[in-house]
Amino acid sequence: MRRRIKRRLIWVYAKPFPFLKTYRNPCWYGDAFNYTGDDVAGSPRAPARIAHTVFCLPYYFLIGAPKCGTTDLFIKMVQHPEVSRSVPKEPHWVTRRRFFKDKKYRNISSYFQIFSIATLQIVQSKLKNGYHPLVFGDHSASTLWDNDFWTILPQYANLTEPPITAADVIHHLNPNAKIIAMLRNPTERLYSDYLFFNQGDKGPELFHKGVSVVLESLKTCLAINSLRHCLYKPPSSEPEFLIRARIGVYHQYLKEYFRVFPASQILVLKLEDYSKEPAEIIRKIFEFLELSAFPPEKLSNLTQSKKPANSRRTNDSTIGPMLPETRRLLQNFYWPHNEQLGALLGKNI
Repeated sequence: MRRRIKRRLIWVYAKPFPFLKTYRNPCWYGDAFNYTGDDVAGSPRAPARIAHTVFCLPYYFLIGAPKCGTTDLFIKMVQHPEVSRSVPKEPHWVTRRRFFKDKKYRNISSYFQIFSIATLQIVQSKLKNGYHPLVFGDHSASTLWDNDFWTILPQYANLTEPPITAADVIHHLNPNAKIIAMLRNPTERLYSDYLFFNQGDKGPELFHKGVSVVLESLKTCLAINSLRHCLYKPPSSEPEFLIRARIGVYHQYLKEYFRVFPASQILVLKLEDYSKEPAEIIRKIFEFLELSAFPPEKLSNLTQSKKPANSRRTNDSTIGPMLPETRRLLQNFYWPHNEQLGALLGKNI
């Protein structure tokens, strides 16, 4: 299985990167390749060597789902002096950009370029002993669940499930990557997601109608297909675009990461815990990333109560809560999946 996956990933990079031991962040010197293949998943043409340059990949990946608090967490994480803030919050290269027709986006060299400023900072942050302690991350929340573009690849036309996911791509690029997953009660997440991203008419009644349609569609799919097939099947109707219920089936998406990464490289957090004890969660993250200890007083100031990033829009503040019958529908749908998530993580969720 791993060999087949590796062959399919050959277009990303043909061999392991020679990471430098004097860098905490995964960086290598003077031996990167700029792939210029015409086909997004086909064999690359002869690579052009780019010499005498340091290239870096993300040290960690902050994954999750929309409305799970990843934006607020990102803002606080980059306050650590050993974490570069000179990165875009969500480049979405692993899940989306690498499938674009335009080569300037899909080539892996474009992924390096996204982090060029952070890379320069890493190079310049050299201690007296020659060590470079600075790191940066990819904070694209979609990296947990989004794998919709696999269906556009002609070689996968007869497959019912994706042969590789974002987890495989990340592991192929850097087997030592650290994965931080931020989750939220899936029922609450879905309503928040619906209100935040839906620019048209919306409200509890319309939400209930959409939820009923989407859950029935999932039920029909699951009657004849695997859960993995149904979750990785791109949305095909307006309700499926507006009511993204599949995103809350966290255990299936996390299984992809536990399949390729050891548990010691994966930290799973809950927004509910982060909201109650932000300082403790931030401290736990910095410890997981093996960064220097953040002074307690600075950590306290960093996590003082403020309006969370990406909170509900002002225009949506008058919209009431979801209907009780909608909540029951969603709780019944998510209950077995939450149980499986708890079993996967070895704790109650």
